[in-house]
Amino acid sequence: MRITQKKQFSIDFLQSLNGKKRKVPEWILGVEYILTKRPEILELIQSDLNRGHKNKAGRTGMTARALLVAMIVQKNMNCSYRKLESEMLSNLNYMRLAEINPGDNHLFSKSSLQANLVTIQPETWTKISDATIKFGIDEDATSCAEVRMDSTTVAVNSSYPNDTKLLYQGIERLQNRAKRLASLWNGKKQIKDNKRKAKEAYLKVSFKQTKEINKTLKKLIKLAHNTIQMAEDVVAKYKKMKFKERKFVRTFNELQSLIVQVKTVILQTETQMDGAKRIDAEARIHSYSEPHARFIVKGGRNPVLGRKLFLITNREGLVTTAKLTEKNNNDSAMLKQLVDAHVEQYGVPYRIAGDRGFISVQNIQYLKDLNVKTIGLAIKGTFTKEHLDITNNNYRYMQRFRAGVEGNISHLKRSFGLRKCNWKGERNFEAGVLSSIAVYNIIKLSKLLI
Repeated sequence: MRITQKKQFSIDFLQSLNGKKRKVPEWILGVEYILTKRPEILELIQSDLNRGHKNKAGRTGMTARALLVAMIVQKNMNCSYRKLESEMLSNLNYMRLAEINPGDNHLFSKSSLQANLVTIQPETWTKISDATIKFGIDEDATSCAEVRMDSTTVAVNSSYPNDTKLLYQGIERLQNRAKRLASLWNGKKQIKDNKRKAKEAYLKVSFKQTKEINKTLKKLIKLAHNTIQMAEDVVAKYKKMKFKERKFVRTFNELQSLIVQVKTVILQTETQMDGAKRIDAEARIHSYSEPHARFIVKGGRNPVLGRKLFLITNREGLVTTAKLTEKNNNDSAMLKQLVDAHVEQYGVPYRIAGDRGFISVQNIQYLKDLNVKTIGLAIKGTFTKEHLDITNNNYRYMQRFRAGVEGNISHLKRSFGLRKCNWKGERNFEAGVLSSIAVYNIIKLSKLLI
């Protein structure tokens, strides 16, 4: 049965293990103060850890406090699970904060950390972030009277895609999962191996080793159709089985979704070869492991395969609202949704600043109806300061204030791993991004409190 936290040996005893007494960093003291005063943060993690565990017997496992501290250390150091394991068991300050006792080494192995950290839901990280900021408001360390907004991109952990590569990967994945499923009735040898021929065709097209590229692509598409037919036969045979082993259910579900994805890749490859037709960008598949990812283009920069992230930060740099979108949404179309989420948690702000992407007639009227006193959206085109009812001095002040959100985004990307999220799958990707923001808020507030 999981527990929230447990009693730790005296820190003096832990420090005596190596004969040194080290100074505790201020941010660690701040985090400890937050966790002591706001136990509901640990209760949120505890509820996710205990989800689906009805039996109260057995080993206690990693506590909610130790799990949160492990996440804080990983995001703050932007390190791997192997490095995290070493840090958690060798740094006395982290042991003190996580309340780790000698003999708890088995709880912080690489596999245990990876399995436990991904159990926390994305919504839980959002609640932790909100609880942290509200505690900062109660302690008069921060306020949400002045806010600023901006958008950025978060890349997924996937190589740059092209249709030829996706076709080859699709054939390979279909065949591997079909063989695994067919092992239930000893049918692995009946499945024809198309991977070698598919790889030959893929390499010829990729390195331009043939003049007849379209002919080679058609051969690759034919191999993909044959592999899909073989996979569908395996699925049909599995459905007829009376007794299905539990460990093969996941493989069966993956195989079904993969068949649909490979069919989509074949369609977009044939459309590309045709030249006259175009396929909708939102209907395209760029990665089998990250089907939710899209190419995001911001300004004149290179396109990024990932998701678009909208943020609202306050004067102290704390992220009050974060929204991930599935499409490359226009900034002005997201303002109402962003501000509504902020108002629901912290009330109507006194001042709002944003760049020229957020300005529109509807957004200005919406902010006026909310009784926002100073609207500091950057003007463009036919918009003037008279539309915002703002003076020159206030406008300059709000634009200087708005520039601070660029520094907040830069800090998140450089120090908290928000440039690229390595967690696989849509749900895990969202959890990875929102956990980075929650940890950023906790560390930022801890420095304001001490």
